[in-house]
Amino acid sequence: GPPMHNDYQVKLWYIHEKIGQGPYEFPTVFSFFLPEYIPDNGPALAAKYISPETMILTMPNTVSLLNGMFSLIKYGLGDCNNGFSRYPGYSGCNDDGKYERSFGRLSYEPMGENLSQKIADLALLLTAGRLSGQNQATIEQTCGTESNEASILRCAQQLIITTAEFHTTNRVERNGEDRSAETSVSDASNEPYKAIVYFYLGGGLDSYNMLVPYTCSPIDVYEKYRTVRGKNDLSEGIGLPKTRLLEITTNVGDPSNHLGQPCSSFGIHENLPTIKTLYDHRQVNFIANAGLLAKSVDVSNYNDETPVQLFAHN
Repeated sequence: GPPMHNDYQVKLWYIHEKIGQGPYEFPTVFSFFLPEYIPDNGPALAAKYISPETMILTMPNTVSLLNGMFSLIKYGLGDCNNGFSRYPGYSGCNDDGKYERSFGRLSYEPMGENLSQKIADLALLLTAGRLSGQNQATIEQTCGTESNEASILRCAQQLIITTAEFHTTNRVERNGEDRSAETSVSDASNEPYKAIVYFYLGGGLDSYNMLVPYTCSPIDVYEKYRTVRGKNDLSEGIGLPKTRLLEITTNVGDPSNHLGQPCSSFGIHENLPTIKTLYDHRQVNFIANAGLLAKSVDVSNYNDETPVQLFAHN
């Protein structure tokens, strides 16, 4: 492959699906992360620190980033071992410094009279000179056994990008302590297992036309819904007539399920028959007006103890 600075077309194929973001692929108008985002676990949650970037700092994205960087260093920009680009149409994945299966390659040549100086030059470029002496010594010892200088440099680049200094911008210090390992394993529970599965879907959803009040008494919530959604003497508004709704009852399997609220049935949008089928078979349920809960709260403290606003669309 040619040096990348000789080819103006950098072909990053579906990069947003691999590392969480990419050019022209904003999932929403809020870009790739929300400015007020607080992680849902860990020290940042307890301290209520805002950390927008952690929205995409997931384990799959981290692994994909490392896979793509390793592929870029070893094979050039292509598809080898989950690389950042596509198959260029020829050759195989060979870590031989020829980069035949790529659209381009990294061409920087570090300066220095010996291996130590060259690794220090790479560290200056990749970690702003923050690579620790211990890490540099480990890289020199590991990569110094490679058969030729080109292989040594590819090895050094791969190890540098796995360091904490590469993935952070602050000062990195070792505390000298071994990582703690979990020594106790809890006994398996005999309780039946259930899980809540979240689906985050791209695009917009008018939830008020997805689940609609249908049969309600003594308060006619359906007519209130139609009024709120613009129905009047001149217009039907944007609320759905019952002919476009798939009715579901609130007492599936238990007649007491709808006690405490006026609606004994609701309507699902006509284009969601699968959801109705799953509901009728007690395989899906609706939780409306819930917002996001990060911890147990009650009516007296939920406003102060939740990092995001309950009952909002976020």
